[in-house]
Amino acid sequence: VHPADVKLKNQKKTDVSDAWWLANLLRSGTIGKNKGIESSYIPEEKQSNLRILTRMQSRYTAQTNKHKNRITKVFDRTNIKIMTLFDDNNKFTKTAFAVYETLAEGKTCDEKITELQTLRETATGNKRNILTRQIKFLSENQDEIIFLIEHSVDKKLSENNRLEVLFELAQLKQLNYILDNLEERIKALVTNDEAFTEQMNLVTSIPGIGEETGPQILAEIPPTTNFPSAKKFASFTGLVPSVQRSANVVHIGKITKRGSKYLRKAFVQSAKVASMSPKQSLGRKAKLLFHRKGKGKGKMVWTAIGRNLAEITYIILRSKQSYKEERFQKRARKKAKTILNTKTVREIAEQLRDHNYDVFIKDLSTNIAF
Repeated sequence: VHPADVKLKNQKKTDVSDAWWLANLLRSGTIGKNKGIESSYIPEEKQSNLRILTRMQSRYTAQTNKHKNRITKVFDRTNIKIMTLFDDNNKFTKTAFAVYETLAEGKTCDEKITELQTLRETATGNKRNILTRQIKFLSENQDEIIFLIEHSVDKKLSENNRLEVLFELAQLKQLNYILDNLEERIKALVTNDEAFTEQMNLVTSIPGIGEETGPQILAEIPPTTNFPSAKKFASFTGLVPSVQRSANVVHIGKITKRGSKYLRKAFVQSAKVASMSPKQSLGRKAKLLFHRKGKGKGKMVWTAIGRNLAEITYIILRSKQSYKEERFQKRARKKAKTILNTKTVREIAEQLRDHNYDVFIKDLSTNIAF
């Protein structure tokens, strides 16, 4: 169960008092399915295996970010603008590693090129192609690398700074190797299971959710049949605001954070990607929220978009239909309401079906749906 639901309040907290309180709750039948306090979801073996792999991937990815930040700080404090040679997405590729190692080892570009050419003679396949790209980049940008070093503070890295860069690069290479293996295992686990493959195709059709965040979401969520509505599912993720009531006063605070932190992180990361597409409804909503809240409220906006993604994920998995932009636009529903008095029920149902809604008309006299 969730710790907040069984917390012993207004008393001194001890192991003995907590044990007595939990025993009394269990004896009274308060804890359990369909009881006062809902029990936590325990996944099946295949979902549990996927959860272990995706959580490991999330933890190791966070470690790689720490090592990348340390390398960036070393170059910043020595005023060596070597990272300006690469784009934001290519600052920590294998070619970039070769450039950073050249500085950290205290070698010239010619010496590093000679070393890489020696390695390329015995290399084959993809490794040979990587060495070829590294040699080509160093030879083409040799003059610019020398210029950046000469215009730095000390015109070279000190011994301690060189050691720090070398150690951080070694850690990054090891972590990248681990992450590559984890990615292959996750992909194999998803593709070898028909249910996971079907759910993965449905989830990745949603804007912002990709091949990395998709398995993280599938590993953390229970079956959608456990939730009566999309709002209940969003509440399970912990992306909904906390509400406190006192008489007629209602205070809306921060999000509850009651669900899995890995699930919230996956939805928020997907929200950042979905917010970049102005042609999608989620991107337009993010733009309106930024305009209303201000540029400094990015976390608040991404959390709101993440909650929308959670509700959309519930609807997609429950209906087993891929994402279609028209289905989640409010214009069709508003238009149907405005013409409610001028058109018959059948005409309105046909119009909603044209916008990919599932509509059934039920005759109360005969209890037949059509």
